[in-house]
Amino acid sequence: MDIKEFGDMLQINPNDLDTELIRQPELFFRVGQAHALAISERDGAKEDLAVTDASLNFEVRNALEKEGTKATMDLVAAEVQAHKDHGADMQAYLETKRKADELGALRDAFSQRAYMLREMVNLFMANYFATESVSRGEAGERVAQRNIRVATEERKKRPPLKRRRNK
Repeated sequence: MDIKEFGDMLQINPNDLDTELIRQPELFFRVGQAHALAISERDGAKEDLAVTDASLNFEVRNALEKEGTKATMDLVAAEVQAHKDHGADMQAYLETKRKADELGALRDAFSQRAYMLREMVNLFMANYFATESVSRGEAGERVAQRNIRVATEERKKRPPLKRRRNK
């Protein structure tokens, strides 16, 4: 699945919160997997770049020695940076880094989505969405009944309030 498809899944349907809550862990896991894979690819590209640079460093030093030119660190580094192989590997590394960074941001967005789902459920339970244009449906009724039951049980667990006597 690509980043755009994951991004499209960030949207929350407020009329289907039960389904959204069920899907959230799976979506977060899939984004996490994609992010881990992208990090692995980024690290591989970085290693490829390091190997290419080391090989080019060796080649440049040998070429400079054959020419009789002193191989200073700055000269060798400049030659390595200017080589097309370094450029190609650097471009590949930057692309994999961008993808890993985007998936990291997407993973953060899915964490925020989980938080927003929790907040939307709280709003729903407080009847924030209770208008003529929005119906709760069976899932909403079950949630409302459960909330009433939980509130009643919590009330029973609390010690009775002590009444103050007026003196």
